[in-house]
Amino acid sequence: MDDNWHASALNVRDRTRKIMAIHLIARDVWSALHESFNVPNVNVWYLYLELDNNTWIRLDVVPGSGDDKLRCKIRLISTDRSYPPNVVYKRVFTINGTMTLDDLVAKAQSNGRQKYTVTNEGRGRRHWYTTFIHDFEKDNTISATKFDMSWFFPSKDQREESPIGEGTFLT
Repeated sequence: MDDNWHASALNVRDRTRKIMAIHLIARDVWSALHESFNVPNVNVWYLYLELDNNTWIRLDVVPGSGDDKLRCKIRLISTDRSYPPNVVYKRVFTINGTMTLDDLVAKAQSNGRQKYTVTNEGRGRRHWYTTFIHDFEKDNTISATKFDMSWFFPSKDQREESPIGEGTFLT
């Protein structure tokens, strides 16, 4: 794991536990701000890795590094809770075979996914998650599925088209 990963809240034992499934979720965290302060309403996206002992690892792409604050770190957090509040979208990808966090990190690094910059507007996390998931579909680590992340979810029952900002993978 290189220095593009932030794992200070990761339980070291969780690195070698079997990942049962990858959960992609969108969370509504801005609706209250949108109404009160006219802040654009957006979803925040995360991956939750479900481990074999009912433990979870949250994988979060976090902008804020570098001189321009657009460079991302990948944060890994061990947790005993599956999802945060206000989840408006979820998609579950089961693992074909055996994979640990160390395997996942090695694959991400071999594909250059650990070095990423969001757009000047701070957008691009959905692009990272889509690319990351497709990497695992390509080698059949997870079953290939058709999923479309070009949506904003104001609530669990609503969706609106929302173009994906494409950040840049760095070499």
